Amino acid sequence: MSHEQLASPDERSALTRRVQDLQAEMFRSVRPAREWLEVDLTMPQLKVLFLLYAEGPVPMSRLATSLGVTLSTVTGIVDRLVEHGLVQRQEDPGDRRLVLCGLTARANELVEHLHQAGRLRLGSVLADLSLDELRTVAAAMEALAAAFGRQAAADPGEQPGALAAAGRGSNGG
Repeated sequence: MSHEQLASPDERSALTRRVQDLQAEMFRSVRPAREWLEVDLTMPQLKVLFLLYAEGPVPMSRLATSLGVTLSTVTGIVDRLVEHGLVQRQEDPGDRRLVLCGLTARANELVEHLHQAGRLRLGSVLADLSLDELRTVAAAMEALAAAFGRQAAADPGEQPGALAAAGRGSNGG
């Protein structure tokens, strides 16, 4: 009989709460990286950049849906990002009536820089762990990555790339 079969629902619930509490504790103890504090963008603007980074060029209507805002609201956000040189509008090659929003090279570099700042911060924390602790963290991250993968497979609307594919339709363009 496996350990999973021996675990009670109460134990599962208690462990789940413990993991969530530890996640909250970790986030509270992490000070923002200097790179994040130097970004002079609003939260909605950052959300648009990260969506476009993950999905590639998408129609404005898909951005509005993903952010849960109106088309006029997302248009204003995108207009400001265009003024900052971070987003560009382009024709959809498959439907010239459709305008896609995509990142400029400058925005791509910014998002990658912010990701790198997070990776460096994590690397410095991981460097403080013993080899055994690091093995435990790696195994836990593999389990989490597999669970996220299973959830993404069960809900294709949440998979990376799904937003862009839905925005482009069946023509793939």
